[in-house]
Amino acid sequence: MANDALYNTLRPLVEYATRCHYASVSIRGAERLPQEGGYIIAPCHQNGMMEPLLIMLLTPGPVYHICRGDIFENPTLARLFDFLKIFPIFRRRDGLKALSRNEDTFNRSRQVLLDGFPLSMMAEGRHNDRHQLLPLVKGMFRIALQTQHQMGDAPLFIVPLGIDLDHYERPYSHAVLNVGEPIDVRPFLTIASNDEPVALNAMRDELTTRLKAVMHNIDSHEHYDEFADLCLLLNREERQRLDINDTPFNRFVARQKIAQRLDALERAAAAAPSSTDADELQRLLAFAHGRRNYATQHHTSVSRLAEPPSTTARLLRIGAILAAVLLLIPTFTRTILLTLLVCYPLPLLPTHIAVHHAIEDSQFRSSINFGVRLLLSIIYMIALFVTVSIIHSILWGMAALTVSLLLTTITPKVIDWMRRGL
Repeated sequence: MANDALYNTLRPLVEYATRCHYASVSIRGAERLPQEGGYIIAPCHQNGMMEPLLIMLLTPGPVYHICRGDIFENPTLARLFDFLKIFPIFRRRDGLKALSRNEDTFNRSRQVLLDGFPLSMMAEGRHNDRHQLLPLVKGMFRIALQTQHQMGDAPLFIVPLGIDLDHYERPYSHAVLNVGEPIDVRPFLTIASNDEPVALNAMRDELTTRLKAVMHNIDSHEHYDEFADLCLLLNREERQRLDINDTPFNRFVARQKIAQRLDALERAAAAAPSSTDADELQRLLAFAHGRRNYATQHHTSVSRLAEPPSTTARLLRIGAILAAVLLLIPTFTRTILLTLLVCYPLPLLPTHIAVHHAIEDSQFRSSINFGVRLLLSIIYMIALFVTVSIIHSILWGMAALTVSLLLTTITPKVIDWMRRGL
């Protein structure tokens, strides 16, 4: 399980590209990651391969991952995933022959933990495009119990991780990583010595509770769509009630609080159909339906209605229009703007739109888009460096590459400001 030189060399590049893929990445609770023993990171699973990339930002050392096995059928992808320290886990739907390969993954996973590296495993077993925790599978807990048995008195923890994205597919959105309180596996090992199924169920229930506490979770199935819209429509009002600023993490906190209240209101209304709670629920549902219909009729989105562009965003749009006009005037300003445009890889290329139409699985669209943009950006930067170096000098080529990297960092924030402002 030794760290190979190529992985360590390329990891900073991938971390940099991941941060540039988002307008912001907010990490909370990283201090809760255990400093002794081993730990399994248990995130909610809503966005294909982007979650392992985001988890990489949590720790300075390598993180090993367990991922669905069917995507390993392609030999090229299998080699890539192995390099990225991702192991396959197969499900019943993959066939009995594939299931027999899981033992190797379990052995490798236990060894990773015994060697002191964190292991990331999606407890839900499959991804989900809803802010709703799926029933947890027990494979993680079996690995945890077996590893804890081998570790003896040294602690092993399961760390719940809420990952929230304000847009699943579009680049330059906001990501939140919210680390929860770790679960010590040792007490469950004592329970398992008498009754393993009871221990597995207890671990599953405990992780379910702690995961829901750190993610944006909507329990309702009947009114999920309306509740999801209300988490956006009532967000500004909720932030004012909580007296918190308008930041990506605070918007996530407000969505959490709204979802919890709505789920409680639905339970109360179901218990007493003629109560004021039931009337309030119907009022909110009607409000959500009205806003959704209005958004559809006016070819906009509910999130746009909930958080219209700020004055800052409008001014930046005006500035962008003026900059475009200046490009038509043969002046020094035009030269500067064209130089900046050339130095920025993939300026204004809406690659996510092409990916949206080409990839059927919505949960992998962002991952594919990230890969496409990363590959094209690397090619573009190499071509930029070589071209400028040939025309001018290597020093100028390095300067162009530096400007390109800086613009790649700044652009997501500028685009976010233009969309909505901070």
